[in-house]
Amino acid sequence: MVTTRSFVLAAMIRAGSLIPATGIRLSAALTLAVVALADAGGGGSQAAGDFDASGTVDLADHQLFLEAFGSADSLYDLNADGRVDLEDFFALAELTRIPPPPGDFDASGTVDLADHQLFLEAFGSADSLYDLNADGRVDLEDFFALAELTRIPPPPGDFDASGTVDLADHQLFLEAFGSADSLYDLNADGRVDLEDFFAL
Repeated sequence: MVTTRSFVLAAMIRAGSLIPATGIRLSAALTLAVVALADAGGGGSQAAGDFDASGTVDLADHQLFLEAFGSADSLYDLNADGRVDLEDFFALAELTRIPPPPGDFDASGTVDLADHQLFLEAFGSADSLYDLNADGRVDLEDFFALAELTRIPPPPGDFDASGTVDLADHQLFLEAFGSADSLYDLNADGRVDLEDFFAL
């Protein structure tokens, strides 16, 4: 029986897909084997690559896979070729979901001001996504936890990342004056010069 999961997996792992930085193309057999593994369980059973049956293919599954690498263990042999090898590893990588860091509510890869906006919309609720300390409510304690996780870039010219542009930053700028150091080239013209100094 072909399930919705089959279509998702087939879309993720297509025959002939090139695996980045390796030059290896996935074989049709690998694609069919992964889809077959997903279908074999029908609804509600363990998904392909979810070796610890946690419900998600995650880094814990990668650890289990690496322990079986090079063996003939059929549980980890995703393409059913009789060995646990690189093709199985790349199939597992395609199935893996790596969760965003805590506080990255929009899954952009960083905790930023957009995440703060989402947090403020959930403030006062019991939404567990925004309840960073897991006390059952989204409150000031969660806000302070989010503030600790937030990466706010320093202002332009704050070369030492102290939070302000001060004499220490001017000293660093003067040491770089005349160079092509992009950190100090504030107008991005390829050189650190007076125009950059006036932009400080």
